[in-house]
Amino acid sequence: MTSVALVTGAAGGIGAAAARRLGRDGFALAIHDIDPGRAGALADELAAAGVSARPYVGDISDAACLRALAGEIEEGFGPIDLLVNNAGIGGDRGGIETTTPESLERMLAVHVAGPVFLTQAVVAHMKIRRRGRIVMMSSTRGVAGAPYGVAYNAAKGAIVSITKGWAKEFAPWGITVNAVAPGYVRTAMAGADDAAVRAGKIAAVPLGREADADEIAACIAFLAGKDAGYLTGQIVGVNGGLVI
Repeated sequence: MTSVALVTGAAGGIGAAAARRLGRDGFALAIHDIDPGRAGALADELAAAGVSARPYVGDISDAACLRALAGEIEEGFGPIDLLVNNAGIGGDRGGIETTTPESLERMLAVHVAGPVFLTQAVVAHMKIRRRGRIVMMSSTRGVAGAPYGVAYNAAKGAIVSITKGWAKEFAPWGITVNAVAPGYVRTAMAGADDAAVRAGKIAAVPLGREADADEIAACIAFLAGKDAGYLTGQIVGVNGGLVI
């Protein structure tokens, strides 16, 4: 039976790159996104390339929606062997003065609560089968911090500790949990920076460039593959040497 990978936020830059790479590696893809048009378009693209793919739509911050999503995929598409908790939002770039209760709540709802409650639903099935891979998405800002954007820093930092805790909690069932912590990646979300800000960020990277989304996808694919079976609880920095 073909292994099913559920990728959240799959219509975005890193998510779409991950879905395409996992499809090439032989996974069937459950394509989740909040935008039905983009989710459907990616699923159609993958299907045209010979990949079994279906779109699923829902708000990652809605716990009830996530339980229904996991059940629908398990019953109608196949057992979820790989969960990639990728969905995210940007926009948190101001100083502490700009942080509001609403902005902090939304950031934590998408980046923390969403992965927690989706994993809760998915891992119940993984435990029965005594196998599974979970890949989380953190950031260099979650590992090393950065000025400005306290809500984003908090959310991505939480992913680091959640990953390590879950790796220990789920290990008895043969389930591995790792996180990818990208640095600067060439995506639409990163495109919100103006040219001067972007140039300054790139100048700080020892390798002197941004990552391509395919390079982040390659790391996700490795963590999903057979060669990473003894790797768990790790935060893999794909950042060009920005954080060492």
